[in-house]
Amino acid sequence: MENIIINLQIGEEEIQSFAEANFGRELTEIELYRLKEYWYECEDADWSKTEFMANCIEDAMNNEDKSWEHVDKEFREKHSQDQKLPT
Repeated sequence: MENIIINLQIGEEEIQSFAEANFGRELTEIELYRLKEYWYECEDADWSKTEFMANCIEDAMNNEDKSWEHVDKEFREKHSQDQKLPT
C-alpha cells in the first residue's frame, strides 16, 4: 500500500466559489462531473500537479533561514514519543 504524503481535497463549495469569482458563474452538474471524474486528463492540471509537487519539495528542502524549526521540533517530539510506546 502506498504511503500517501499529500492528500489535497477540494470541495464543491470551494470549486463553485472559485468558478463564479474567476469565470463568472458556477459549474453545471455535468461540468462538475467532468471535473470530478476526468480532471487528470487535463494536461494543464497534470502539469500544475507536477509544479505543485516541485514547489513543495523545494520548500521542504530549504531550511537555510530555520523557518522549519517549529515543524522539526514537532517531528522529533512525535518520534521520540513513538519510540517510548511498548511494542
